Amino acid sequence: MDHFEISLENKKYRLEFWKTLLSVLTPLVLVALTFVVNDAIQERGSLLKREEQILAEKQRIYTELGRKLNIFYVYVNDIGDFRSYTPPRVVELKREADRQFFMYKPYWSETSEKLYNEFMRAAFLTYTGVGLPAKINSTKDEKVAAYDMDKLKWDSTWDVYFTGNVDAEISTKYYALVSSLLSDTVNTSIRRLATYIKDDRITVPVPKAPFVDTTAAPATYHVCVGDRESNCPPHNVFLSCDASVADWAAKQCDKFNIQRVRDAAGSRCGYEILEVTCTKSISK
Repeated sequence: MDHFEISLENKKYRLEFWKTLLSVLTPLVLVALTFVVNDAIQERGSLLKREEQILAEKQRIYTELGRKLNIFYVYVNDIGDFRSYTPPRVVELKREADRQFFMYKPYWSETSEKLYNEFMRAAFLTYTGVGLPAKINSTKDEKVAAYDMDKLKWDSTWDVYFTGNVDAEISTKYYALVSSLLSDTVNTSIRRLATYIKDDRITVPVPKAPFVDTTAAPATYHVCVGDRESNCPPHNVFLSCDASVADWAAKQCDKFNIQRVRDAAGSRCGYEILEVTCTKSISK
């Protein structure tokens, strides 16, 4: 066998080797690819299902919350079916709306939270004293006239629910809030909130390392005002019945905003939870 024939035989051998190798590898490659593709499809399917669940939950919550916000809007402006609601019922719905909004706070963007607080401040005077309900930033005149027209008796004790003031920009604030919330309901993202640790009764932000100092650090306190701390709902600051939340906040903060979250009857003066948003200077 000459050199040419030997070379030809070697080529035939190598060709057969590669054919055999490919015949073995091809099914293995197909199995591997099938596994990878199926895994990717299942993962994507799970992700889509989670996103669908988040969107459905956001839309369900907005349906309930949006109705309450609309009631506040029509009642303050004396439009639509405003005559269908009483002042105590509107204030009660306000408490329910606050609880619902802040229970699902991660669902709403920072913009929506800011607009929510602005609208609520426009519609209500949120802190009027320990044990006292919020007041509605509206007048009673149109409500009383509507009751007279419907031959219904207006309860004179309802007069204290009104401040007599109407925010001229409440319509703008209402529609800005609704637009922002609706935008959130078609967005699957969930907002990550700041992490807090407890130091006695006060929550303080946990800084990330390395700590970057700032000139102002907002903090949120849930203050329980009542007779016995053991009967309070979850909170991180307790004040007795005779204490002033505003005075306490003035000592803790340079600037602060107080908003009632919930209240309940009981003991000497009842119990209420107030959310205090506090901004104070931080020295280096």
